Amino acid sequence: MTMSSQNSSRLRWFRFCVTMLASLGWVVGAAAVAQTSETSASAALAKSAANPNMWPAPGRNDDLTRFSPLKQINTSNAGNMQFSWSQSLSSLRGQEGQPIVVEVGGKPMMFLVSGWPNVVQGLDLSNPDSPVTVWNYVKKDGRDNSAVAIACCDTVNRGLNYADGKVIFHTLDGYLIALDALTGKVDWSEKIAQTEKGQTMTGAGVIAGNNVIIGYGGAELAARGSIAAYSIATGKKVWSFWNNGTAKDVGMTADTNKAVPKHGTLKTYRGVNEYPKGEYLRGGATVWGWLSYDPKLNLVYYGTSNPGTWSPSYRCKYNTWEKCNDGTQDNKWSLSIIARNASTGHMVWAYQLTPYDEWDYDAINESVLVNMDIDGQKNRP
Repeated sequence: MTMSSQNSSRLRWFRFCVTMLASLGWVVGAAAVAQTSETSASAALAKSAANPNMWPAPGRNDDLTRFSPLKQINTSNAGNMQFSWSQSLSSLRGQEGQPIVVEVGGKPMMFLVSGWPNVVQGLDLSNPDSPVTVWNYVKKDGRDNSAVAIACCDTVNRGLNYADGKVIFHTLDGYLIALDALTGKVDWSEKIAQTEKGQTMTGAGVIAGNNVIIGYGGAELAARGSIAAYSIATGKKVWSFWNNGTAKDVGMTADTNKAVPKHGTLKTYRGVNEYPKGEYLRGGATVWGWLSYDPKLNLVYYGTSNPGTWSPSYRCKYNTWEKCNDGTQDNKWSLSIIARNASTGHMVWAYQLTPYDEWDYDAINESVLVNMDIDGQKNRP
């Protein structure tokens, strides 16, 4: 895709997402709701986000609002702002991941990650006018530079996470790594994406309970999309599901889309027949954007990318546009908003924005969670 088409698609998606999530009024069954422990990593993140001086996650909070409650800078004085300090990111590639700021060991710390080669830095902000670089880290052993040639679009990193004294980030070539926040030393490292299959990692993860949940990109090279949860303590995989394939592959249950059956249920889902024979195995629907999390509903929300292969003619067994858009070749669950139980990974609901996508629209951008009045009642998606 071109950068201009990518940006316009993201803008359309952002405008659409908040409205769609609220207006459809999905209801979650009691079995899917699991209150997050007050001692969990995500509960600690929420407590940190309550401090206006902190920015503890890529979107600042679980809702992905990216809103700062600080009021010192406002419309009356913004024009008086002056340069204070700068920090090299040690990378000349694109930059899409903003720094996070948390309190570690009784002092404010800033952590940031660059685009490839994914340099991570820890800064002490005790003197905000002159921060001190405490440590920096870049993975050198076993680095796969072939990821640069296959990543789309640019070798960016959309942000790192903090949890339980660890800075958790991913590398373009498929590693998920946890560093000690005070020292920058490696706590654990897991290889979770395979460049030889077209998979590269650019999207931000989300802290949910005591896990970090994340996906990877690569649909342009026909990578098959999945999403997985990993233990913050050990880095070991807790659950993983594909975003296309059989009902078991995608984690559908008898309760999936129970509130809105027309969006696709276990009984109506066509599974591998959503694609021509075997094409689901390279069917895209990757996860390379941002994720949000509702601890009260225990749901993680995310969007999926274009289907693979990129050429629509390979994703339909028919020869006419009309037949390819008759509902039998939708390529689910590409270009979809998906909500999963954060503890089990099971698909609670899903909505496909663009069935049988022919334009590479993508649906990967953030699902911003909001409370809205709908028909006089306060609702949360």
